[in-house]
Amino acid sequence: HQVCVTSRHSDSWEGPAPRDDSAAFAPMLEVFAMRQGGKTLFYGDSITTAANSSGAIGCEPYIPGWPKQVHDGIVEATGNVGLEYVNTAVGGKNTQWGLDNVQERVIAHAPDFVLIAFGMNDTLSAADYSAKHEAMVNAIHAALPNAAVMLVSPMVPNLEATSFVSRGTLFPQYEQALVALVAKFRAAGFSRIGCANVNTMHAAVLAKKRFRDMTGNNVNHCNDFSARIYRDTILAAMGLTPGSDTAEQWTPRAGTVMTWFNGGVAAGWPLASSKFGGTWRNPQ
Repeated sequence: HQVCVTSRHSDSWEGPAPRDDSAAFAPMLEVFAMRQGGKTLFYGDSITTAANSSGAIGCEPYIPGWPKQVHDGIVEATGNVGLEYVNTAVGGKNTQWGLDNVQERVIAHAPDFVLIAFGMNDTLSAADYSAKHEAMVNAIHAALPNAAVMLVSPMVPNLEATSFVSRGTLFPQYEQALVALVAKFRAAGFSRIGCANVNTMHAAVLAKKRFRDMTGNNVNHCNDFSARIYRDTILAAMGLTPGSDTAEQWTPRAGTVMTWFNGGVAAGWPLASSKFGGTWRNPQ
């Protein structure tokens, strides 16, 4: 069995705040509000593909991943129902792949707003991580000078997973590198760029909540809870607040069989506790 809980609390958040880069995105949002159309594009690894949000894997409550939630938040805030959603993320990819494929997977789509979220599959130094992001942004800005860019730091992985232990100290450095990179671009005259400090916000929640309770695979993917950390941090960086949490009733493919852990596909990863697992089958 799975238990779905909606908790409402009366206390206030006393942890770190999302970055406020609203000034960087206000011109873009004004344009979106004045006309129908435009395009948002999400570029990154498996977390950006929506792994393992319930809507992406086909189980209740069918909530879309954080990229679609961010896009929908922009639509709700601006009234621009014609805003196009494009997601060119690919699971398992790193920042070097992002740089190698930026022309085909970003520039060729001519987006108005690009969100770049790499890092989970990287073991680069912070300096190299920054340099590759800088090269990506330079390529995008040269081809699409009016496009706004959001750099998104990675969530915290399960630090009990052997291959991710060292990244507990590495990923905060990545976030600091992205913040510094934003300042560098602004100093050079590119003002439509910001950073969402997801790593900081996720780490703060982890101080009060177990990793296994906000992951889809118990290693390095979101579930619906942590996807909202991405959503809320990114929207806050833009000066927006999240709207409704209505689940989209996605219809899974007939005959789909999957195993989940806290709302996500186990996919062979080691589970911390089998009591949170189960199997779901679309009977159609």
